[in-house]
Amino acid sequence: SLNPTLLSLMAIASAALGGWMGLNQTQTRKVLAFSSISHLGWMTIILIYNPKLTLLTFYLYSLTTATIFLTLSHTNTLKLATMMTAWSKFPPLTAILMLALLSL
Repeated sequence: SLNPTLLSLMAIASAALGGWMGLNQTQTRKVLAFSSISHLGWMTIILIYNPKLTLLTFYLYSLTTATIFLTLSHTNTLKLATMMTAWSKFPPLTAILMLALLSL
């Protein structure tokens, strides 16, 4: 089996790197990509201690990501700056998108 200490260190590095690199992005696809990298690190840490909780975390993240993808496809926004103009066209949908992005 894998060394739990090494696995934990790699998972923490993945979570930190994904979070740090996602802060400076303007395109939503890059934000989602770095969020996925970070989330995989957190899931790896949880997997060591509680595999069932890892599955629940994966389901919740998948639901949140699906919400974001569906909202972005409906509003046709690719960058975070263009979401400001989408507010006048789709107020409730844009509010849902912002809350979903904050939950990542």
